[in-house]
Amino acid sequence: MQRGGKLIAEFTIPAKTTEGLPVVSVDSVELRAGPNTAKAFQIEAWAAAASRIKTDRLKPGGVVVAEPIGAWANNDVVLAVRLLNHKGRASEWSNLVTLTVQPPV
Repeated sequence: MQRGGKLIAEFTIPAKTTEGLPVVSVDSVELRAGPNTAKAFQIEAWAAAASRIKTDRLKPGGVVVAEPIGAWANNDVVLAVRLLNHKGRASEWSNLVTLTVQPPV
């Protein structure tokens, strides 16, 4: 969502893995935002070109990140998040969220 000049991303780091094991912490959270410039959306091409948004939380629970809209104003932006473990293995990307970013009033 957008509030004024900020892009707000909210998501939850799950308490359990897809195998049902408890998540104690994650090594990193990869939150990305970027335009969809291809005719047919390709997630890896999008991820390579998208900006990484810094997140500090690495334990299960809710996460809220606010980022200045900057160059995203007047564009459709795709956001997604994934988690990486200490071995560098990444989860699948989350559901993609597309947002039309408006310049602040």
